[in-house]
Amino acid sequence: NTLLSLAARARASCLYRELIAARSRLMTERRAGVVAREVQRGLARQVDRVNYASIIDAENFQEIRGRLVPGKEYRLLASVRLAGIHLIDNLPIRIS
Repeated sequence: NTLLSLAARARASCLYRELIAARSRLMTERRAGVVAREVQRGLARQVDRVNYASIIDAENFQEIRGRLVPGKEYRLLASVRLAGIHLIDNLPIRIS
């Protein structure tokens, strides 16, 4: 993001890293709410504010808090504020 300083850009990379780590975590922990809270805690240590981190059903965009079903597609979403800038990211998830 061009609005961020070089130092803030380096910090902003935590958003993608946390999503990648969560996707890996979902291979063993199938409870969406547990993983979403882990993402929130991880981001909270690195950004100014976490707006949300959640897992949604990719078909109907409903938030999932319970167990993820193998074979379905989901998206992991996160939104943070860093150095006064609102950043969002998402990552596709398919549970096998």
